[in-house]
Amino acid sequence: KFGFSHDGLRRCFDELLSFEHIAVDGLMVMAPLSDNPEDARPVFAKTREYFEELCRRRQMRYLSMGMSQDYRTAIEEGSNMVRIGTSIFRQEI
Repeated sequence: KFGFSHDGLRRCFDELLSFEHIAVDGLMVMAPLSDNPEDARPVFAKTREYFEELCRRRQMRYLSMGMSQDYRTAIEEGSNMVRIGTSIFRQEI
């Protein structure tokens, strides 16, 4: 139910890559919950920058950012995977 802070992941990234049976293939972030998708933009922009930094050390495919309420903003900020479960059940997309 929790992950890494940016600095925490940066400190142990090489160690994670050394595990034989774990493949690090992307990052996933959850922005703070808000009714305004623009509130998530700074989080998504910072995570994209961080993703690009880590990709210089190890190529990754996925940048998973955005959920039903903010997926458009996430895509604008570089997300290539979104999670839209709530909208599927509410048919709001």
